[in-house]
Amino acid sequence: AIKYAGRTIEFDANTASVAPHEGYTTRFDYLIYAGNYSTDSVRGPSFQFKDVNYGDLNLSGPNVPDTFGSGLNIHVVAEVGKYNKSSGLFELEPISITMR
Repeated sequence: AIKYAGRTIEFDANTASVAPHEGYTTRFDYLIYAGNYSTDSVRGPSFQFKDVNYGDLNLSGPNVPDTFGSGLNIHVVAEVGKYNKSSGLFELEPISITMR
């Protein structure tokens, strides 16, 4: 995490889970995994967009959904933040997300 902190990464991913951030109705925490969405397997590290709203995601492409929930296949460009040892999540700041 220290090696990549502040760098931009890009990868195909999916939204594995979405939860309201600390009880808010317009801010969310997204669990992001690499590759295509699956209910049976996970590959790669666990990433998180933490405390973001719909506009923060910078969604683009011809098929942008009205809501951004779990089970979506996406292409992520993001800045690497810190690694949370207690949750095992790499925090990311979304730069752009394209629907796949």
